[in-house]
Amino acid sequence: MQYSHIINKFYRYNTINGLRSTKIPSVVLVLSVFHICAFVSLMTTNISSSYYSYVPFLYLMLLSYVCNIILMWVKLQYQISSSPFTKFVQPVQIINWLIIFSLWCFLMVEYKVLTLICSMMVLSFMFANSSFRMSMSLHLGICSIYMFTSYVGYNYFDHPIDLQSELLTVLTFFLCVTLIGRMLHKSTLQLRRQADIDNLTKLLNRRAMNIHIHQEHLRSIEVNSISTLVMIDLDNFKLINDEYGHDAGDLVLIHVANVLKDHLRDSDYLSRRGGEEFLGLLVGINPYQAQEVIGRALAELNREAIIYNDKKIKVSFSAGISELNESVTVENAIQEADKQMYIAKKMGKNTIVSNNKTADDKRTSFIAVS
Repeated sequence: MQYSHIINKFYRYNTINGLRSTKIPSVVLVLSVFHICAFVSLMTTNISSSYYSYVPFLYLMLLSYVCNIILMWVKLQYQISSSPFTKFVQPVQIINWLIIFSLWCFLMVEYKVLTLICSMMVLSFMFANSSFRMSMSLHLGICSIYMFTSYVGYNYFDHPIDLQSELLTVLTFFLCVTLIGRMLHKSTLQLRRQADIDNLTKLLNRRAMNIHIHQEHLRSIEVNSISTLVMIDLDNFKLINDEYGHDAGDLVLIHVANVLKDHLRDSDYLSRRGGEEFLGLLVGINPYQAQEVIGRALAELNREAIIYNDKKIKVSFSAGISELNESVTVENAIQEADKQMYIAKKMGKNTIVSNNKTADDKRTSFIAVS
């Protein structure tokens, strides 16, 4: 029963609506690196005279399997972002990798430079997917381990290596990878911003928002929590564009985005879904609380008109609210919020409508701001 529960977790994390977590693939990546390293090691023992036989390398590969299977099990058991275990998973995985790297580096002896070449696979992944500080820490650890194993092997185990050549090799490697890693990290961040951020409002775009909604839905499945989706559509936006021009329409979109952001918490998410439509994800609060938050934003918009070319533009929106929990799919929750938003439009606009459904209760509530 316990094993089937773990398998179901693995299946769910990797198949829900095409969302793929980076945690499980990171384990697969590390295992792939170990396979490449093991292949390189066995090749050196067969095609030329190696200082050590292939037996230590096989034991090292077995150790890497055991360690990474344990790490994968921990990741599947403690996937929840709030769990204290996840704070230690990545450092433990890095320490595990460094220990195995040090053993492999020691065994390679005269072919040690191959360990640096193979380590670039992991470093490139870290620079592209982790913080620059964490990546540089791992990079510095690899170079330090390389020199330490060279020193120990030369002085205590009679390894046939030249310490001055090894020092020159590791310094060249450190400088080159640092420069390449910096450029890779900056370009990756820039590409992610372009892929995730709406250029006009600087909010999340539709694709990035869908990822956050699916991640929050997975969390709700694990801990039985709730969050709220809010679909927002500006009222009479086409008339604003027609009467004042598209520059005024852009100014209205930016203003509404800023007002909404001011009323949301740092833990909430807000996106421009398309045109004059916005979608908010309010984490850990129910639809009643979400109505109050969005109602305050709508009231502020009603109080303060936008000044454009000495003309006042009155702005309002209609909003629909739905609950995101383990009992509904993400698509159904978004469709429900969209449906309630259209109901708000039919009720005269400038209105927030929520359809709250539980097992024993079904009711519709709304807030109209005049």
